[in-house]
Amino acid sequence: MKPSLLLFIFILVSNPIYAQTGDSEKILKTETKEVTVYLQGAQIFRAGEINLRKGEHTVVLKSLSALLDPNSINVKGTGDIKILSVQHQFDYLEKEKNTKRVDSIQSIIENVESELRRKTNRIEVLNEKEILISANKNLGSENVTSNQLLQMLSLYEKELTAIKTEQSEINLEIKNLKSRLSSLNSQLIITKGNKNEKKSNILIKLEALDTANSSFEISYFVNGAGWFPKYRLNVIDITKPINLEYQAEIFQQTGEDWNNVKLRFSNGEPNQNKQAPELETWFLDYARYTNFQDNILSNLRVSNNSVKGTVMDAETGEGIPGVNVLVTGTSIGTNTDIQGNYSITMPKGSNQLRFSYIGMKTKTVNVNSSVLNVSLSSDVQQLSEVVVTGYASERSRSSNKVKIRGASSINADQSAKRMTASTIKRQTNVEFEVDEPYTIKSGSPPTYIDLKKYEMEADYRYVAIPKLDKNAYLVAGIANWDQYNLMEGEAKLFFEGSFVGTSILNANATIDTLKISLGNDKSIVIERNKIDDYNESSFIGFNRNKKLGFDIEVRNTKSQKVDLTLYDQVPVSLRDDIEVSVEKLSKANYNEKTGELRWDMEIESNKTENRMFFYDVKYPKDESIVLE
Repeated sequence: MKPSLLLFIFILVSNPIYAQTGDSEKILKTETKEVTVYLQGAQIFRAGEINLRKGEHTVVLKSLSALLDPNSINVKGTGDIKILSVQHQFDYLEKEKNTKRVDSIQSIIENVESELRRKTNRIEVLNEKEILISANKNLGSENVTSNQLLQMLSLYEKELTAIKTEQSEINLEIKNLKSRLSSLNSQLIITKGNKNEKKSNILIKLEALDTANSSFEISYFVNGAGWFPKYRLNVIDITKPINLEYQAEIFQQTGEDWNNVKLRFSNGEPNQNKQAPELETWFLDYARYTNFQDNILSNLRVSNNSVKGTVMDAETGEGIPGVNVLVTGTSIGTNTDIQGNYSITMPKGSNQLRFSYIGMKTKTVNVNSSVLNVSLSSDVQQLSEVVVTGYASERSRSSNKVKIRGASSINADQSAKRMTASTIKRQTNVEFEVDEPYTIKSGSPPTYIDLKKYEMEADYRYVAIPKLDKNAYLVAGIANWDQYNLMEGEAKLFFEGSFVGTSILNANATIDTLKISLGNDKSIVIERNKIDDYNESSFIGFNRNKKLGFDIEVRNTKSQKVDLTLYDQVPVSLRDDIEVSVEKLSKANYNEKTGELRWDMEIESNKTENRMFFYDVKYPKDESIVLE
């Protein structure tokens, strides 16, 4: 080759002007730096850098969550580069890398399954052998002597006994193997977590204007994660403030592990009943037009407002752990445990539960029983690629101290060291930011976090409606409650050191004083009886006149005095020919429009108070009305 030709090739390769500028694919390694968890979903913030030569490149982020929303991808690059486009695609070839623990469990499962197949095969052989022996047990030949007959019977008995004994032993071994296999599969679910079969990739097509390092910040929204507001309310006695622990129950099934990330929780939106009853207006009409008021304590016909059940795989019938269970239209929810069981408290007026799980079709079910079992089927919906572009945004912050704890039992030692966090108030929502890096693995059990602990001054008052319920309910009234950034959620109630059940904290109410029902108190004994001497019926012309009277007795057996608001009612007429007249009300506050009677009482310790009321009803004698 001529020297001049060699020199030309050297210049062409070494000089950037003549170098190849064709498109090349580069893998961009990134780490998750921040995660903002919303009530449903999470915003992921990743960062990484890469050295790029001058020219066009396709930079690829691999092994991202399959639940990534392609329309939410935001890319920001620094350096002498020009971002041309951003593309999302699914990667069906990328497979999860199991840990040594997962591989070990899977190996044990394979051995157990192999042994189970061997035992099952042996049972089939024994069954065939038993059939063969039974088919040849006809000993009716005339040439068989008595000794031969005895020998054949002895052989038959010996062989059949051996078969039955071995069958029994193997069936017991099969039962034990199946039990062990079930335990191993459950442990595998816990250890492996929720892993998606496919992954997402983000492809960034860009032009590097010069050879240099470039930094990237990528954010996107994923489903499969979220948190539910939870509360623990503790009242030592009615002379002291109420202790409220504001908690979050976090679920994480995105397919991405959050390792040592800056963690935030945002209230933004991208069992046993302890609710005090409410009295509705009693409109009096003829019996044929009368609709009876449902007992408020059996709201939705669900005993104690608590719904529980099991969520199962429609194909296998096995319980599904980690299913998201949400009361539709609220922020009240929970997740199923390792057996697929759940329990949730329904707020008044709600009658639907929404069940969702990765890879399963979401199902919304009407609640008409206190036990609700649900089956979910696989979702084979096909997703397509989406191309988006965008730019990152800056986030402003301000802070106040709160506390947080990691994945552990709710009943963990309260003296344990806790991590600190900051409260960030934005224009439309509130965020709780953890001050130290935090880790939540995908598919791990729900993590309970203390967002804040408050000691709040409260006005305690008992409320009773003996017409509906003879129990007295303790209600705490909290003024200026909106400063605590509370949300609607389930509350576990503790009164005088004992767990009394669950309630709903209705933080969506637009009232100055937040009222929290803390459950009933058996120390307040209430009886409502009809006064028989007063009850009578008479006829006046074409009308019937009915007189009724009731006596309400309230006894305080507590060691301190209590404030009690007592409610009852008289009927309200809807017709001119039905007249209701009130006679004696024991100084009750009487609302003529609604018929409501209210007594505000202060009852000393170990004292009894009585309240009576009487009313007359006049109506046509050929009609009938319901007065009790």
